[in-house]
Amino acid sequence: MQLATFLESARAPILEAAIAFARTIPALREMDEPALRDHLPQLLEAISTDLRGPQSRTESIARSHGEAPTPSSQTSAQTHGLLRAQRGISIEQLVGEFRALRSSILRLWGDAHPPGLGAIDEINRFNEAIDQAVAESV
Repeated sequence: MQLATFLESARAPILEAAIAFARTIPALREMDEPALRDHLPQLLEAISTDLRGPQSRTESIARSHGEAPTPSSQTSAQTHGLLRAQRGISIEQLVGEFRALRSSILRLWGDAHPPGLGAIDEINRFNEAIDQAVAESV
């Protein structure tokens, strides 16, 4: 199963894992579930859309160097970072949220669907999308 399809079909367990990690951050412990999940569904959708779009090797390299196109409006990742900052979490904690999200998605995907041909390319694209979201959030 393609990673983009997995992001769409396994949204509930992905969000559960993200919320479970968020609850380990002291400033977020008392937040209710809707506030913890805030823009995560939109973030997953943006990553899925990104993975489905075309990207040349040159574009991939440029993106990995931080040369992604500038969004024309506020992204879900930017909103997520802003809301988390308003709750008092540090940059390290925000980046930790994304690190945990990345790890749980790849673990859930690997457990549900053994990697096939093209998995390395999908993981690279996914990592680029997560890194872009981190940059936008920070």
